[in-house]
Amino acid sequence: KRHQEKDVVLQVARRLEKELRALGFEVALTRSRDAELSLAARSQKALAWKADLMISLHCNAAAPSVRGVEVFRMSPQGARSTYSLQRTSGTCRNSPWETDNARLAYEVQRALVAGTEAVDRGMKSARFAVLRESPCPAVLVEMGFMSCPTEDVRLGTAAYQDRLAKGMA
Repeated sequence: KRHQEKDVVLQVARRLEKELRALGFEVALTRSRDAELSLAARSQKALAWKADLMISLHCNAAAPSVRGVEVFRMSPQGARSTYSLQRTSGTCRNSPWETDNARLAYEVQRALVAGTEAVDRGMKSARFAVLRESPCPAVLVEMGFMSCPTEDVRLGTAAYQDRLAKGMA
């Protein structure tokens, strides 16, 4: 059965919220129900909440044989994004949280791989809008490839969603 990214992401987000609250963190979800939210609105919410960090959850897609987890952070100014051949011009501002972004991405990737035993696709960098416009340290987590039949099945199970949430927490 093929799952929908929006459903998997929301289920994992709710589980992650529960895990983080149990650890004493204050948590706010940009969406708590099946509703579309623009990329700009996500960053605006984080700004309004004076968030200390932001984790954007996603499921990836590629060829059916591609699988694994990867975590993106904002690309440093002047550096190219992981999947780009072009370097940025000086017009792309550098993130004031570069060190925090790198540490957060590293720790989340390491814990996700350990907690899920998923293929380690590594820590990556990109200038995705949700990272570029974030008012605080931020990462974008690709929790797996829904285009891979076996990974799609895993992503749809409560047990694996719990492992994802516990790993990120």
